[in-house]
Amino acid sequence: MSKTFGVTSDFIDKELSGIISEGRISAKIDKVTGIVECIQEEPVVTMYYKSLKESDILISKIHKLARYLEVK
Repeated sequence: MSKTFGVTSDFIDKELSGIISEGRISAKIDKVTGIVECIQEEPVVTMYYKSLKESDILISKIHKLARYLEVK
């Protein structure tokens, strides 16, 4: 990619790392082989992880509320 775009591989690495960490694309960078691997996520799997994250937040809020109610 760096040769195609006429930039250094460090620049590509820095730019792609930012884009990947922001969640704008699903990919991973293999520094050993120098390959950027795009990951095609299944909608069901994505929905499952989103549900897990949201339920974890809900449980945390319920625990906080329970502690608050026990104090009173």
